[in-house]
Amino acid sequence: MKSRNIILSMFLVWLSASLGWAQSTTGTITGTVTDPTGAVIPGAGVTITNTLNNVSVTVTTNAEGVYVAQALLPSNYTVSATATGFVKLTKSGIKLEINQTAEVNLQLAIGGTEQVVEVSAAALLLQTEQSSVDQTVEQKLIEDLPLVDQNVMQLVQITPGVVSGNPANPSAIGLIGNRSFFDSNFSVNGGRASTNDVLVDGVANTIGDFNGVGATPPARSVQEFKIMSGTVSAEYGRAGGGVVSYATRPGGNIFHGSVFNFHQNSALNANTWSNNRNKVTRVTNRRNHFGTDFSGPVWIPKVYDGRQKTFFFFNYEGRRNRDPFEGLFTVPTEKLTSAAYAKSLAAKFSDKGVLKLADFFLDSLTVDASIDDEWRTFVEAKRAEELDQIIVEEGLDADQTRQFVDNAFRDGGVPTAGTAVTRILPPVTRFSSSDDHGAKKQTVLNKLGAFFERYFALS
Repeated sequence: MKSRNIILSMFLVWLSASLGWAQSTTGTITGTVTDPTGAVIPGAGVTITNTLNNVSVTVTTNAEGVYVAQALLPSNYTVSATATGFVKLTKSGIKLEINQTAEVNLQLAIGGTEQVVEVSAAALLLQTEQSSVDQTVEQKLIEDLPLVDQNVMQLVQITPGVVSGNPANPSAIGLIGNRSFFDSNFSVNGGRASTNDVLVDGVANTIGDFNGVGATPPARSVQEFKIMSGTVSAEYGRAGGGVVSYATRPGGNIFHGSVFNFHQNSALNANTWSNNRNKVTRVTNRRNHFGTDFSGPVWIPKVYDGRQKTFFFFNYEGRRNRDPFEGLFTVPTEKLTSAAYAKSLAAKFSDKGVLKLADFFLDSLTVDASIDDEWRTFVEAKRAEELDQIIVEEGLDADQTRQFVDNAFRDGGVPTAGTAVTRILPPVTRFSSSDDHGAKKQTVLNKLGAFFERYFALS
């Protein structure tokens, strides 16, 4: 009894998950079957056959002569209709795109059922069942158009109404060096960039990082994709911009495979203008983007024949990149990295340009630990020596002045008023005038301010 409950629970979970799919990459073929006078034919049998794998779906027209075949994979189809007293009609070359509802009307001629009328090279199917503005990029375009990094998201920019969210660098979409949120940074027919929804086989494929693309399917695994905008169906209610829906390739009744390698080599490239101007040699660049795909029916000799029933598609892609980073930099000379150079600053410390040079030295130079420690010791000793000189020259309170300076370095500035300033000045006698005291105070503050400016950048 317990095992039955477990099985029943698992079935209910599977059923609820199956009913919960909101988006789909499949399409629908519908239409009306009529006689030569235009009267509808109820009960006519309509067979829709996928020419890739020969899987057929048979439906019957209702009382209004309408048939509907749903959940069809994007592919090429033939549609045939039969009814008692009418000639069988077959239409071939019908291409059903991703998320498309195609209308294929059939008019049967009066005659025997053993007769067959075939119509090929069907005209472009109009979208009369949907109000959205759609654009489909087919598998042939995906395979034939050049893709630098084999990222199919780059192809969204070839569709009408799509512009990059970064016009200054529209090629950022789909580059391997960028974070994935760039792949959704485009606008569809005036919608806001980075608010698009990206689906793979009906499953949401966006992440919270600026609504970017989670995982981009390999280019050779994509059957086709469609960009939808405008008044899209309610099932695509998550997007504030456009909807990009990918359908991956299914297998077929025939085994098919391919092997590819896209190779880039700097030996085949010209040097850049800036490199030539600066007499810099061409940067070594090696890129190999390789892979294979294989598809067909699941067939195990003497065990299982999956033709027209079960199919598979396998895809693998790999990258081997060697892309050195190129740039023009300023680096220190051997003299600048030596300890002797730090010592030589002592003799020139009063020069105006020395402190800026020292500041640059500390901010941008990478040296080993011993040189760094020696430079720090040198600066601290010079700072203490110059402060003692100011204390002696101006007759300041040594302990209070040192505390005053430490607080200034801690707070990032020298105070110009308050009891802290008063405590460091020489005591006022009854013979001192207020003018003399004010002048003394200003002189001390000027010297301490200049001292602070010299050493704060080096602290």
